[in-house]
Amino acid sequence: MNGFNSKKGYSLNEIVVAIVILGLATTPLFMVTMQSNKNLQENVLYLDALMAATTVMAQAKQQSFISLYNNSEIKIDRENNMGFQLSGDIFEKTLSQIKLKFETIDKNFYYITLQMSYRNNVGREVSINMESGAFASVY
Repeated sequence: MNGFNSKKGYSLNEIVVAIVILGLATTPLFMVTMQSNKNLQENVLYLDALMAATTVMAQAKQQSFISLYNNSEIKIDRENNMGFQLSGDIFEKTLSQIKLKFETIDKNFYYITLQMSYRNNVGREVSINMESGAFASVY
């Protein structure tokens, strides 16, 4: 013989060891992928909430809303959108509530604050806060 082993193929023990090593090597990759997916879902939820808050703030700066709610605080939620045009499922997706406060600074300038609270994927409450000014329409 020339010193080479003439057996062909792998033994059951070699296959089991190879599978265990492969499993141990891929487990961290699987865990990183799962965490990345969870973070992505949380970021998508945050962006949905941020877009809703931005939409509400843009509409709140319209003169019709300012004159209607001036010097008051309102709440917008799933049951009552207070005339704001929002995506139909935003409150179901984010379980959110929006508070708007309108203040008159002087006869030509209004100050609007927005606080949006929602629950993220793990049930923790997250807040988005915005502030903006609006000038009275000049006719």
